[in-house]
Amino acid sequence: MVVIDGVLSGFISTYLSKLLPESIRSDLNVGYMLMVEGVGCIIGAMISAFSSDRFHVANIGIVGVLMLLVASGITFINYYVDFTLVYFPYVTAFFWGFLINYITSWESVSCAKWNKGCL
Repeated sequence: MVVIDGVLSGFISTYLSKLLPESIRSDLNVGYMLMVEGVGCIIGAMISAFSSDRFHVANIGIVGVLMLLVASGITFINYYVDFTLVYFPYVTAFFWGFLINYITSWESVSCAKWNKGCL
């Protein structure tokens, strides 16, 4: 899962702004997109930490992998369908932000639980 976390970080830093169509890609829209991604990061970390403390961590990891597949599908749709509005790329950015910190938080909690508190 650490490898997936690294791939997600690389994807977000490199390709997230390219999901905006050329006609609406401006510095302002890219900035808004990164802010939406940041909100997704905050919510993803909170939900993952809360659910990892309440439920079995292996199940939370399975949910993370399933969300990775869904995010890949959403990105595929966003990349090949030309949206004239900025909302769908924002949804995609939110979902990737949610996913990266969901997986990162899950890694921390699962390592701590499986190694008796030692990371």
